[in-house]
Amino acid sequence: MLNACVLMFVPNAQSNEFLERSLAALEAALSPMGAELTERKWIPEESAILKKEIRVACDQRGFDMLFTLGGLGISLRDRVPECTAELLERDMPGVAELIRLSAMQKSRLAALSRGKVGMRNATLIINLGSGEAAVLEAIAAVGPLFPYIFEGKANPWV
Repeated sequence: MLNACVLMFVPNAQSNEFLERSLAALEAALSPMGAELTERKWIPEESAILKKEIRVACDQRGFDMLFTLGGLGISLRDRVPECTAELLERDMPGVAELIRLSAMQKSRLAALSRGKVGMRNATLIINLGSGEAAVLEAIAAVGPLFPYIFEGKANPWV
């Protein structure tokens, strides 16, 4: 079983119903792929806190996967891609483009997503949009790549 963490970005780090639905969708999509969300954190939209949480999840906790929900848009407070990019050791732009391409087949607004995908240590980091449909489309797009990304780990595909 692969272990995953999700960081959710909202003002004042308070839970909200919209992201709760996206979180439930993420959990449901990952389960048949042999991954479990073992940690969920609500954090404020502050760059320093985001970078700290990414470092802790990847460097200290050693999650196989780290997902972020939200903060990918074009408003001034949407800083998740920039923070993530600073911390990636191996960028995977093709996977990020696959997510956008998949989502753009349903909505042109997906072209505005600036999400990043890459590795830090042995942790796969994927920036996801905040909407339930965006989460489901992204996991459907990248899920078939998990056996290759995690081929050295014990997982249900080997």
